[in-house]
Amino acid sequence: MTKDHVIGSIFKQKGAMDMPDETFMALFDVNTGKKLWEKEVTVDNKRMTVVNVFPVEGKDEMFVIGELFGPDDKVFKAKSKGMYAMRMGMDGTPLQTEMLEWERDILPHVPADEKGKKDMDRILFHKVVRLNNGTIHCIGEEYKKALGATGGVQVTTKDMFVIELGSDLKMKRCSVFPKSKTRTEFDAQLAAYPASILAKIVKAMGRFDYEFTMQDKVGDRYFSTYVDFDRSKGDDGKKIGTMVGTIVGDGKGEPTLDKYDVKAAGSTYFRALPAKPGYVLIYEYFQKAKQIKFRLEKVNF
Repeated sequence: MTKDHVIGSIFKQKGAMDMPDETFMALFDVNTGKKLWEKEVTVDNKRMTVVNVFPVEGKDEMFVIGELFGPDDKVFKAKSKGMYAMRMGMDGTPLQTEMLEWERDILPHVPADEKGKKDMDRILFHKVVRLNNGTIHCIGEEYKKALGATGGVQVTTKDMFVIELGSDLKMKRCSVFPKSKTRTEFDAQLAAYPASILAKIVKAMGRFDYEFTMQDKVGDRYFSTYVDFDRSKGDDGKKIGTMVGTIVGDGKGEPTLDKYDVKAAGSTYFRALPAKPGYVLIYEYFQKAKQIKFRLEKVNF
């Protein structure tokens, strides 16, 4: 976390067969390896998980970002009530906490469907970045657990979310970038697993559509890239195909989206990887031909 300290996040459960229901933070001295303190992450009796931690320049403090749960919720099983942003002293004492509830604070920003209904599932946060102007950008992807088509269970990934906080930790805006759904099927043996655990398995498998986030050299813009397997049809009646989207934000106005067709039709497996500034590296695997191809694709930032 800093040149002198490392923060650790610890989950604890009451018994060996129980789901974790408490989250602790621990601060370690980099030079000695000594644990300086360990404390449960909680405010007003609410349980919290830790997504990211930043040092505060010029102050003996840190920013903590994470998800918010009820007093009796098991954090690995229950659906979070929202997210929080906390200013914490280096001794582990909360100095300021701002809480955002999904239903009250985030759902109003979600576009309505064709029937006028607004709905939002869980969000997996992939990355949290802080720009030079102090704004904090939480980049996540919506997902849900449902019954699979073959009797098992599936995790469906949906839209991209960017939740932006000011340097005062208060919410500035929430931006939603719609994309096509991606489904990952599991057999019935995993049906009892909570959605949050399945989401972590999907993340480890590389099956979320989010790919990576970069910042420019001066730290005043971020570039968050994802893939969109768009199965809709264009005016010519053909499927639009594999798109890559790059969300660009500077903390001053609404983030923008550059979305482009990378013409990856026919590949068995596809990834978009970081490359030199202004480009993404396209990785394609063709199973029948037993070929792997790499190419650069220009992005119009």
